[in-house]
Amino acid sequence: MLAKLATPIANVTPISLGRTAPTTGETLTVAGFGRTSDTWVPDKATTSPFTTSSVAATAFGLTNADGHDTCLGDAGGPAIRTTANNTPELVGISSRSWQHGCLAVTETRQGSVETRTDDLVDWIRAQAPELAIQCRTTVPLFAVTSDLQLYPNPNPADGGPMDPRQSTIGTGGWNGYVRLLAGPDGLLYGIRAHGDVYRYQWNGTGWTPDSRTVVATGWTGFDNTANHNRITIDSRGDIYVVNADGSLSRRRYDNAAKTWSSETLGTGWNSYNLITGGGDGVLYARSTDGFLYRYAWDEAGHKWAQEKKLVGNGGWNAFTRITSAGADVLYTVTGKGELRWYRYLPYSDTWSPGPTVIGDGGWQQFSDVEAQRNSCTLVR
Repeated sequence: MLAKLATPIANVTPISLGRTAPTTGETLTVAGFGRTSDTWVPDKATTSPFTTSSVAATAFGLTNADGHDTCLGDAGGPAIRTTANNTPELVGISSRSWQHGCLAVTETRQGSVETRTDDLVDWIRAQAPELAIQCRTTVPLFAVTSDLQLYPNPNPADGGPMDPRQSTIGTGGWNGYVRLLAGPDGLLYGIRAHGDVYRYQWNGTGWTPDSRTVVATGWTGFDNTANHNRITIDSRGDIYVVNADGSLSRRRYDNAAKTWSSETLGTGWNSYNLITGGGDGVLYARSTDGFLYRYAWDEAGHKWAQEKKLVGNGGWNAFTRITSAGADVLYTVTGKGELRWYRYLPYSDTWSPGPTVIGDGGWQQFSDVEAQRNSCTLVR
């Protein structure tokens, strides 16, 4: 059972959910309020190290070094792994045992059984989408006229209304960039009509000393209206471009070496008139007839983990701009100047209730509206 509390608990961080089963011989920590060898009803939780003795399809066995099993009252308690970076994560739930070593039990057989939770993670995320995302307090949205404006959006996970207190962080000349891209952690790329690319970094209070550095040349064509939305950036800072031949290329900048690398990730992308990064390797692509598709690149396997998943069944051509805070949180600008919030839930292949209008006019004045792409992250 997965239960939702009527009242939130704000001072306890939810435990991470392990995605791999315990291995035989692995040491886990088991906690519970069950009886012990000398106490019938403990008034506080106890913890004890257990060793994984066996692993089955939906459960695993545990033994304790002193032969003590989990006891009555421990069922439902967690079995916890401590990862290499000292992070605790849930891998099992106490189910049953022989009760060996428990108060008033004479059973000589030993062993405890835990229900595996590693195969339930996606189900849990689908049932409780609020636990599947972590966001910063506010998302910075960068908006371009001749100046560069910064608008904060509080509560991005739930589509909170815009904070009206915008600030000007760049004065004059910003409309000289035919395309502005906002990546992670205040990273900005500005592209000129003649193809020069400038790199900026906003640290929250000002620009870093190396801002407004030319990092590339020859990126032409983005002053063409048809190409304006055929370039984007993801939460890692990788740039994706739909080329004239319909191929999709990914360009990656190494700021330490001051070099670019590029590779082709697919073909046939000329059927899309807009792409936008929605997470680490996540791309949303809008077809010319207004349908929205989701892609997810698996960096480890070097392939698409999800490819051309239909997530928006028409109507997306109503938006002149689509950007993302990461973790599938999308912001769109309508022709009438509304700023709307959407959130796609990949664990359940559904959308959060909405859309929500978080800016009720005037957003059409901006040549670009770009959210900081790693403001939200998915909890794996």
